[in-house]
Amino acid sequence: MSAKDDLIQKAEELRKNQDYEESIEILEDLLEKNPNDKDITQQLIKTLLDYGGYLNDDYMMQYQDSIEIFEKILKLDASNYRAIYNIGLAFYNQGKTEEALNSFNRALAINPDYAYCYYNIGLIHESVNNLEKALEFYQKAYAINSNLTYARRARDDLRKALDEAKKKGPSKEEVQQRKKKLKSLLKMSNKIKMDLIQDVLKIERDTLLDILIDWGEKYNVKLDGDLVVLDENQLENLVSSIDALALEK
Repeated sequence: MSAKDDLIQKAEELRKNQDYEESIEILEDLLEKNPNDKDITQQLIKTLLDYGGYLNDDYMMQYQDSIEIFEKILKLDASNYRAIYNIGLAFYNQGKTEEALNSFNRALAINPDYAYCYYNIGLIHESVNNLEKALEFYQKAYAINSNLTYARRARDDLRKALDEAKKKGPSKEEVQQRKKKLKSLLKMSNKIKMDLIQDVLKIERDTLLDILIDWGEKYNVKLDGDLVVLDENQLENLVSSIDALALEK
């Protein structure tokens, strides 16, 4: 066994014992002397990933230090999606959700099947109460990797919560927000897509049609394909009527 191999083996033993800094020092010195050696490079990346993860866990919480470690990996391998993903985790652990989301999307651009990214994007959406979107990402994570049992649990728990919320119906505050958005929408244009109104009010298609028929009779609203055409002369009366819409269950 060569002196180089002896040092790589020593660095590996140090890594296994979580003596990361000494292991990295040995490998960086070796790589400086052998800049094109793939074995040294891969061993160094492996050790840096472990060390960054160690710093980024809930016990150490050295998030910025972990980012610096993962950035070292990217200098060795710019397409290392695991390093980019872990940078996203470090941002997420610091509450920097926008930066975390950017990192997860960067990792997915390199490896679209990296399920961990989808799961963590789901967590971000759930944290801002974007529950339908969160569910979509949990489902995708579990579909890609059925070993991610926590993605399955998150999906199932969220499905249950959404089902219960639908049975309960929207709160008064939610209804008022929807009506406020619709009023603003009606004032923006005299032609609005039916789907847009339905999305804003979060109602079934039949309910929307009942509302449009009522508007047609009272406020001269017309349909042109999938467009709702408003009568500008009746717009003020139409907007005033929005408060009376019955959206609660």
